Parts: sequence; C-alpha cells; structure tokens
Amino acid sequence: AQMPGDVDFVAGSEGDAFKRGQALIALDTKSLRAKREQAVSQLASAEAAYRNSLVQYEHELRNPNSQANSMLGGAPSLFGMFSDPARSIMGQGDPDLERGSTLYARRIQIETAANAVNQANAALQEIDEALQNAVSYAPFDGVIVKKMVAQGDVVQPGMPLVTFADIGRLQVRV
Repeated sequence: AQMPGDVDFVAGSEGDAFKRGQALIALDTKSLRAKREQAVSQLASAEAAYRNSLVQYEHELRNPNSQANSMLGGAPSLFGMFSDPARSIMGQGDPDLERGSTLYARRIQIETAANAVNQANAALQEIDEALQNAVSYAPFDGVIVKKMVAQGDVVQPGMPLVTFADIGRLQVRV
C-alpha cells in the first residue's frame, strides 16, 4: 500500500491470471474525491482573486485614488487639485509617495493572489497523486499467488496487499 485507506476492490482469487495494467487492488476514494472538489473550488476562488487584483491594479494605475474620489461623487478630486499642492508645501503629505505606496500595495495583492493560485494548484496535484496511489495496477501479465487483504480491510502505507508472479518464464529445478 502507498497510502492508508479501506480496501474497496480486490481483483480475483489466488491462482487467477491478470493482464499488465489491470487494477489488482483499489482503495476507497470517496473522501479524496470530496477533497478534490474542495481543492478545485479553492483554485477557482484563488484564480478569481488573482484576476481581480490585476483589474484593481490597472484601475489604480489609470485612475489614481479612485476609491477616495468616489466617496463624495468626485468632489475630492476637485479639492485635491488645490489641497494636495498646499499639503505638500506645508509638509503634511506627499501625493507622489502616497500614489507609489498605493501602487505598491496593489502589486503585493497581485503577488499574494498568485501565491494562492500556486498553493491551490499544489494541493490539487497532491490529491490527484493520492488518487493515483489508491489503485495498484499489475506491472506485467501474471497470476495472483497470495492475497493478503480482502474488501473492507484497512491498510497502511508499506503493508503488502497481494503477491503475484510472472509464470511466463517458469523454471523447474530438480
């Protein structure tokens, strides 16, 4: 076993033949499939947040301080035309510094959203790998020699599940 779980399927009985690529043992994957759906939703949310952060950055780049200006119907931009230079002269603010700070914050939002997308993708890949590890496939044509688990058994990583052999090249020693 490569992962813990409940045995959902065991192919055949001792002495039964199998073909290369055939599933020999399968673990129950209901909880993994539910986690995968959750990961897909998290990825979609992360991608939406990333797209939104790009739009917000572009909006701020083209329309500086738009959020503050919208609060009073655009009036602050009229006042800002006169008050910003006066504030700067009096040493009470630096519009260029404020704009740079706002743009920097928007770039950090983009970076954070991109990181969330990467994390969601990694989580999805991890779950997909676990789903692949939930099924043991025959590496060659052969015969089941011994079954060590039955349907419903709980297995742990490293636990042997089935012994099989390639009988195409049998040798007899006397």
